[in-house]
Amino acid sequence: MPRGAPHTLANLSEAPARYLLLCTPAGLERHFARIEAEQAGVDPPAWALGEVPEVVRVGPPLGERDDLTVAPAKELERGRINVLLRSQESGERVAVMDNVVPAGTEGPPLHHHDFDEAFYIVEGELTFQLGEELVPRRTGELAFARRGAHHTFANLSGADARTLIVCTPAGFERYFDRMAAREAGVEPPPEALNPWPAVVVVGPRIGERPD
Repeated sequence: MPRGAPHTLANLSEAPARYLLLCTPAGLERHFARIEAEQAGVDPPAWALGEVPEVVRVGPPLGERDDLTVAPAKELERGRINVLLRSQESGERVAVMDNVVPAGTEGPPLHHHDFDEAFYIVEGELTFQLGEELVPRRTGELAFARRGAHHTFANLSGADARTLIVCTPAGFERYFDRMAAREAGVEPPPEALNPWPAVVVVGPRIGERPD
């Protein structure tokens, strides 16, 4: 949902749902931290007491609409590399990729770049190097590399993993678009032909570390 666009959501199914909410820029997490603290009957953390971005109500909840029609869910075709949100769809603010990382993948060399990158583990386990530290991340956990931070990852487990990659600002999704097109033997989309942010290699892959 680009900023300024009217939107809402509801769970109209008969089962609980779970979703990952990404907000750029940050700030709305304070609202959710306060709700969590209220439900737990405790004081919110100090960082949650800051300003929360304004939310302007422009219509009723979905359940109060009498003209609501729900389109049937579409069957999505997924490959190993899937670009879900691109620069032109987010005003260059954020890009999102949903990628499968096969077992034994060595990953890229240790590197840094001028954009923030978050990795949410949807399935399986990945090992990340953040600075000099090696940290495993499993299903439901997140690794974050702020811009300029040295980082890389590898799949050292014996099973495939799946990760949601969030880049802010956007642009690096063009790299993944070209990779997906190359694997599929097709031409990349036109927007992928634009340059992507520079990546600076500063060290070896995790499996090539002397220690």
